[in-house]
Amino acid sequence: MRYTHKQKSAILQKIIDKISKEIFHTTEDSEIDAIMNKYGVTLEESAMPINKNTSTILVLGALKGRKSDYQMTARKLNIPENNIEFVDDYSKMHSFNAEQLRYSDRYSDIIIGPTPHSIKNKGDFSSIIAMIENNPKEYPKLLKAIANNSLKITTSNFKELLQQTRYYQEAI
Repeated sequence: MRYTHKQKSAILQKIIDKISKEIFHTTEDSEIDAIMNKYGVTLEESAMPINKNTSTILVLGALKGRKSDYQMTARKLNIPENNIEFVDDYSKMHSFNAEQLRYSDRYSDIIIGPTPHSIKNKGDFSSIIAMIENNPKEYPKLLKAIANNSLKITTSNFKELLQQTRYYQEAI
């Protein structure tokens, strides 16, 4: 059977009415989550808008080269230096407070490489990566820098990852 435009519109309206009733009759967030799962709906991490002037890409992990080379790579992609924050010193990573990333409007993205497992306030998770991957809606977009099957931030994978950031895709 071939549906006419009018029939398709009527079907669509019935479906919208049915789903609207389902959602508005819920009393728990978990019921809304179940409805979203039922229909394959997700809220994208891009719900928080990117501000070209204030959003920052966090680079967390040991760099394989000189920081100036990474900064130059970002400049070539028209990403200003003040919109990238490097935490690449092991002692600073060790005391880095993971809690500041939760629901952050400061950071649009996190490019992560090798980091100590004992970062502050990561809870019961084995690493900051596990913490973010288990709660992706609570954190900025996570991009893992992988080279030769291990976490490693090289200038070449850094350029590729920058182009995958929300900041680059939305603000540049």
